[in-house]
Amino acid sequence: MRRPGFVLLSEMWWTELFEMKATGAEWRVAIELIRRARFSPVVKLSNEAAAKIGVSKQKKWVALDRLRKRGLIAVSGRPGTSPEVRVRWLD
Repeated sequence: MRRPGFVLLSEMWWTELFEMKATGAEWRVAIELIRRARFSPVVKLSNEAAAKIGVSKQKKWVALDRLRKRGLIAVSGRPGTSPEVRVRWLD
């Protein structure tokens, strides 16, 4: 398991995650996306990457769908591949 780092969570993300009553898996996915978005606004989240943060592939997709519906991310990509996620509202 990776050593914890330091990730800043904007007020917008914090508010949205609380209002949607995010599960633990959703919090983990959100923080991982924000961590990865420091280097690129579009990130891929593979099943292996999700497993490293303790999230199953099914819960990963549920989390991505709920975050997308809240307007925090946009998800694209072809079926059967790792989703490409554009992280929004990082400022």
